[in-house]
Amino acid sequence: MNSVVFLYNATKGKESLGAGFVVDKSGIILTNWHVTNGTKEIYVWTLPADGSVETDVLFKEIDPHYGVVLAENKTQDLALVKVSGLTPSAKVVELGNNEDVSIGDTVYAIGHPNGLPWSFTLGTVSQIRKNKKWTYEDKSEHLATVIQTQTPISPGNSGGPLFGDSGKIVGINTWGADGQNLNFAVAVDHAKEFIKANPSITKINTIDAVI
Repeated sequence: MNSVVFLYNATKGKESLGAGFVVDKSGIILTNWHVTNGTKEIYVWTLPADGSVETDVLFKEIDPHYGVVLAENKTQDLALVKVSGLTPSAKVVELGNNEDVSIGDTVYAIGHPNGLPWSFTLGTVSQIRKNKKWTYEDKSEHLATVIQTQTPISPGNSGGPLFGDSGKIVGINTWGADGQNLNFAVAVDHAKEFIKANPSITKINTIDAVI
């Protein structure tokens, strides 16, 4: 739970909630491109010291961090955000490998479905789909290897982690299709390649600014 953050994109006309998780102690957060789309700065909350609170309490009573969007991979629907001054309680996750997950495995998600912060769900891997294409309402087109799961996710889970039994990340929860229990996570190897392709972001200094 302490690894997962709550993200709010306040861009006019594109306001959206999402999740992300800490992948580097310098304050690097991984999330979905469609969560950061349209903005270069985003509100970030870590899990409050006393545990999860309702969204209206989070917005009104707890000051956010200000994240800067430093890299995006639209095709694979990934983005990297950097935040200064994260508390030590915001733990870095361990990224696994695509080979760590198989059909029939139990997997676990943490996110903020329909604005319910830090919800935990679990489900089963239905299939691994290589070179899966998908589109959103804005007609944006995407392509990646994805994990199809029965793990319940809803708007607000986007960008959050999908964990395997080992506790390592195996995917990034990304979207749900029409129908029952048809949910998809971008496979973790894409995220590892994306992070590796942007090594300089750990050295970039970001200064909290008013969005």
